[in-house]
Amino acid sequence: ERCQAAGMDDYLSKPFEQAQLAAILERWLPPARNTLPQSVAAPPPPPAPATTSDAAAPPDPTVAPLNTRALAQIRALQRTGQPSVLRKIIGLYLESAPALLQRLREAVAAGDSEALRQAAHSFKSSSANLGATQLAAHCKELEHRGRERNLEDVAALLRAVESHYVRAREALIVAMEQE
Repeated sequence: ERCQAAGMDDYLSKPFEQAQLAAILERWLPPARNTLPQSVAAPPPPPAPATTSDAAAPPDPTVAPLNTRALAQIRALQRTGQPSVLRKIIGLYLESAPALLQRLREAVAAGDSEALRQAAHSFKSSSANLGATQLAAHCKELEHRGRERNLEDVAALLRAVESHYVRAREALIVAMEQE
């Protein structure tokens, strides 16, 4: 109520794309302060969620582990003379990912569908932000399974998440070293 009384009567619900955020900011920021790029390319939609048969298969080595457009969008936020935004975001992701993977493992081992949903949701979001769309798609399926309390074959999905994470991690380390 206090926010609305102060004039905050707009919102952007998740998930959203950078272009949607830019549009809302352009609507509300004064023109003199608007430093957002005029055209922000939206990343392609993530791949379809993994099926149980997909989950057992290792990641396809011919498919890049990262969508480079997502990294480019983060680089576009860089301000001259400031520390690398991309390096910082990748660093935070690489610091938090092992704990999220551990939470996923513990939830699967305990058969805890709510803990699985929560951990998969967090890992999905942070992975998608850095362009790890295949990893995010498997996390989305784990999140869905947790929400539906369907733990059938979640161990296979967890193995897929772990495999995709290894590839994404390696690619992110390379991207970080290039910054």
